[in-house]
Amino acid sequence: MSLPQPFDTPRQGIEQPIILRSVATSCAVFLGWYLFWHWSGYIRTIRQRAYVLSLLSSFVTSISSLPLVWEIFKSNGDIQKLLMPEREWPIAVTSFFFTFLVLDLTVGYCFYRSKVELLTGWIHHIGYIITLVWTIQQKYCPIFITMCCLEIPTFLLALGSINKKLRHDYLFAGTFVTSRILFHAYMIRTLWVFQPYSRMCGVLSIFFPLHCYWFYGFIQQQQRLHRQARNPLTCPSSQPKTVPVIVQTPVLLPSITLNTKHSSKTDHSVRHETVNDLSVVDRPLQRQQELLCHEKNRPYCNEGAVYAQHKHKNHNPSIVSVH
Repeated sequence: MSLPQPFDTPRQGIEQPIILRSVATSCAVFLGWYLFWHWSGYIRTIRQRAYVLSLLSSFVTSISSLPLVWEIFKSNGDIQKLLMPEREWPIAVTSFFFTFLVLDLTVGYCFYRSKVELLTGWIHHIGYIITLVWTIQQKYCPIFITMCCLEIPTFLLALGSINKKLRHDYLFAGTFVTSRILFHAYMIRTLWVFQPYSRMCGVLSIFFPLHCYWFYGFIQQQQRLHRQARNPLTCPSSQPKTVPVIVQTPVLLPSITLNTKHSSKTDHSVRHETVNDLSVVDRPLQRQQELLCHEKNRPYCNEGAVYAQHKHKNHNPSIVSVH
């Protein structure tokens, strides 16, 4: 059984020219991708920011895994056909995913720190980084890219997180069970048959319980959403929000009392004394009232008192209140 000879140290594997070129190119692509979404104004929430890099990474790695998945099924689980002959493009895609893990922690610490959790963020990513360094040293990159079909549900999750209209929970659950549960178990069995107690088989077995734990959390989420849909009144999150009612208080114009005094038949003066405090009336309203009085040649307002001169016959004094 001929297998590729691994490098003596992890540094020798990392220093391959294909690795260095791929990492540099991947950094430029990921940063440009994130800045495009950030400056476009489409992503507005922290959750959307957290899935921008994942959207690109999961799409590229999922598409890249399909030829190798087809090859492993076509050969009836022959791992040797994946590893031999040696190919460079799986190494380049592995470097692409390696760059994503580093940038997701770095950019996430700056822009969406609350979404980088301890288990699913720091522990998961750092564990994968260490695993990829070992994978590159052992020349197991084709096996890793084959397992990248597990990123298909990640792509659907990122797509639905950025745009809620594209969220399909049952499609996500179907691809998660198919790839991260069934296919993952199939690859563990295939590696066990190929080389019992191998390190690669042990690495896949370590990550398998984590996927089962994630799917258990997804089931609990769906059960909670189902209960909220059946009993909306018993769920605090589904209670209708109280909308504050703004009551507009009308502005009251000052009450004006007209006290009429008659001195003679030919010369009469009417004195109007203001009773209400003018401080409750806005200055624009007061100014508008003065202009109206002036234009219509009616009593005009001056320092709280109203004066008028007019000719009229005998009539009874009247009191007029304007509100």
